[in-house]
Amino acid sequence: YLMTKTDIASMAHSLEARSPLLDHKLLELTAKLPDKFKLRRLTDKILLKKIIKRDFPRIPLKRKQGFLPPLSLWFRDKRASYLVRELTDKDFLEWGNLRENAVKDLLREHFNYQGDHANMLWSLLCLKIWSKNRGFI
Repeated sequence: YLMTKTDIASMAHSLEARSPLLDHKLLELTAKLPDKFKLRRLTDKILLKKIIKRDFPRIPLKRKQGFLPPLSLWFRDKRASYLVRELTDKDFLEWGNLRENAVKDLLREHFNYQGDHANMLWSLLCLKIWSKNRGFI
C-alpha cells in the first residue's frame, strides 16, 4: 500500500522511487545465496555491484545520496523576503538572544554571494518556527 502511494506521488513529480529489486523471484533467489555473495565486512550487495560493474561499466557506483533542496538559491530568490522578515523579527531576536547585526550580516553576505550561509539561515528559520509554534514568541 505505501509503495503504491510512494509510486504515485513520485511519478507525479517526475521522481524515480520504484524498487525494482523487490521482485519476489529475485528475492527468493538471493535468499538462497551464501552470505559471501551478499556481504563482506562493511560492504553489502557484493554480487549486485559486481554485476553492475560488468554489465554497465560506465555507470559509476556511488554511495547513497540524499535529495537536498536548493536552499542557497531559494534563500536568494523566491524566499528572500520571507527569510528577512522572519529572521529579523524583534521578538525572535530578543527571545533567542541573537544580535540583530549578526543576523543581518549573514543575510547580506548570503544575498551578495559573499558566503553560502544557507545551512545557518535554515537552522535559524527552523528555530524561529519552532519557537513560534511552542508559544515562546
